[in-house]
Formats: sequence, C-alpha cells, structure tokens
Amino acid sequence: MKKTILFTVLVISIFFILVLITHRKDSALRYKTSNLDTAKEIFKAKVNNLSSLNYFKTGLRYNNSRMFYQAIPYFRKAIELNPDFGRAYFELGFAYQFTDQKDLAIENYEKGIALDPNFTPVYVQLSVLFLEKGDGEKKL
Repeated sequence: MKKTILFTVLVISIFFILVLITHRKDSALRYKTSNLDTAKEIFKAKVNNLSSLNYFKTGLRYNNSRMFYQAIPYFRKAIELNPDFGRAYFELGFAYQFTDQKDLAIENYEKGIALDPNFTPVYVQLSVLFLEKGDGEKKL
C-alpha cells in the first residue's frame, strides 16, 4: 500500500514537472518569437533609413550642382522611406524654390521646421520666399 501511494505521488510529481517544463518552453518560444519580430521591424527601419540617406545624398549632390529638377525625385524618395527626415524636407523645399514651385517649397520648409525646429537655414529660406511672394509680414 505504501509503495502504491509513493509510486502515485512520484508519477503525479513527474507529470507536474513535465507540465511546468513544457509551459516554460512555450513561454520562452513566444518570447523569442516576439523579440525576433521586433528585431525584424528594427532592421527594416534601419535599412529604410540607410536607403533614405543614400537617396538624400544623391539629391544633395544634384542640389549642390544646381541641378534642382534632377534632385527632386531623390528627396521625395528619401522622404517616402523616412517621413521623419526633416533635412530632406528642407532640401526638397530648396529644390522647389529654385524651380519656381514656391508653394511646394513653402510647404516642405514648414514640414522641415515641424520635424527639426533647430535647423536655422530653413527659416532664412522661408523668409526669402515670403519676401519674394510679397508676404513679408507673415510670421514664422
């Protein structure tokens, strides 16, 4: 009788231990899977930012060479890949300004200011545009 009770307790204990181990493995697997998904998202964002930077640099080369029409698609693609890229909005606005698309230039300068209010050249260019349009009284 004692052996039967002891054996039953042993079997039940082993069963509970196996259940706990299985539960831990499932939890660990779920944790690892969620971390993997997070890592994939971060990697994708980094790749997009790197691609965005490459498009931005190409657009910047065109802007610096005063080839503003050629620069526009590169800045637009950089912004598409990284919508929080304030400097890309500034450079796109600059390209628009020198291709006589003043309203688009103002729109992009304002987006650049919203994303990076400490980048001072955008204020200078925006002021110049307002003066050119006769809106010299407009407040920045």
